[in-house]
Amino acid sequence: MFIGRDFELKTLNDLYAEDRFQFIPISGRRRVGKTRLIEEFIKGKDAIMFRAVPGNENINLSIFNELVSGDTEPLRLDRILWRAEERSKGKRLIVVIDEYPNLVENAKHNGGLINNFIEAVKDTSKLFLILCGSSMSIMESEVLGKKSPLYGRRTGQIRLRPFDFETSRNMLAGFSLTDAVSLYGLVGGIPYYLEQFDPGRTLEENIRDRYLNPTSVIAGEPELMFLTEFRKPATYYSVIHAISKGRKTPSEIAQMLGIAVDLTSHMIGKLTMLGFVGKDEPLFRGKTKDVHYVIKDRLLASYFAFVYPDYKDMPSSDIDKAWKNIDANLSQYLGHVFEDICREYVQKHGYKKVGSWWSGSEEIDVVASNDDAMLLAECKYRNELTDADLIDGLLDKSILVKSKELPKRYSLFSKSEFTEVAKMRAKADNIELINLEDMF
Repeated sequence: MFIGRDFELKTLNDLYAEDRFQFIPISGRRRVGKTRLIEEFIKGKDAIMFRAVPGNENINLSIFNELVSGDTEPLRLDRILWRAEERSKGKRLIVVIDEYPNLVENAKHNGGLINNFIEAVKDTSKLFLILCGSSMSIMESEVLGKKSPLYGRRTGQIRLRPFDFETSRNMLAGFSLTDAVSLYGLVGGIPYYLEQFDPGRTLEENIRDRYLNPTSVIAGEPELMFLTEFRKPATYYSVIHAISKGRKTPSEIAQMLGIAVDLTSHMIGKLTMLGFVGKDEPLFRGKTKDVHYVIKDRLLASYFAFVYPDYKDMPSSDIDKAWKNIDANLSQYLGHVFEDICREYVQKHGYKKVGSWWSGSEEIDVVASNDDAMLLAECKYRNELTDADLIDGLLDKSILVKSKELPKRYSLFSKSEFTEVAKMRAKADNIELINLEDMF
């Protein structure tokens, strides 16, 4: 079943309907669903879909040429594209080069050949050329970046992001809402990972067999993600590990690793470009250098919280220990995941600017604004009823947040229900109470 990606699919079909030459790069991390999107797009259309393989350039050119013309001769890349142009006979033809980084990693001249071909046909051709790749670093250097040979040639572009929780839950149909939050918290909105889980089995069984088991698909993914992007991933592993241990700034990370701050900042920049790490700034504090770096990729966040380094090379006999560690700490880990789910919820309910706020030791989980108001909210992901003390803390901290003359609204988000005292206080102070079931 094809779930989500309605916007991206519509974008491709709208561009296709323009009936002129198009060059569309599609990028995104491993397993995010790029190929599946393209397969859905080309259904019922005249299309050639070539997937480049790692290794020899001539092998790739031979495969591609055979798909285009039936000839296995390894022609130069631009000549194969000219054959595709001839095959189209002036009509719409989609040409997809999937896993494009495999084609150019050791043959960077191919980018220039594509550029020359596009320059020659862009005003007369009706080809729809798609370059797709999982290696974000190569897609950036060879297709998307300002120094790439194809910069400025694209007529559109798509960077495929992981699903949000609401869409991910559709892929986790059959699981309870809380189990869906747990699984989403471990692997994020990556369709391929979500497909691995079986609603006919318990949460524990799914985590043990589909997440922790070293023979499972998911278990090997973190290392593959790093090997896709880095020739020597060990130092980048160390940066992620430091962030997972609460180091939030380049200086804190550099101090823990014993390396220069400049080098640390460079590596953080690379990890941020890849979407592994994110840069968080407190909203509504004006200009500030108080920036935190966090692990944005859910699979990496959970891997470094629960697997690395203690269970990195785990034999099957250690799965019991690893599961007990997750079972004991999962609820606390999911607190930050729940905050992100709440921010997604707020954004879908009319707030344009959404984030968090902190100053020193004071923090507010969700802050947001639209043209009419500022929203301040706290989030608690715990099984017990949420009490009125959370209201007192929120109101006290809200005084520190500059409103820019916008009226302030207040909400509490909770995994569970609220105590009667909290309900009475919320009614008196005009605070909206929202539990997990209310959201979804």
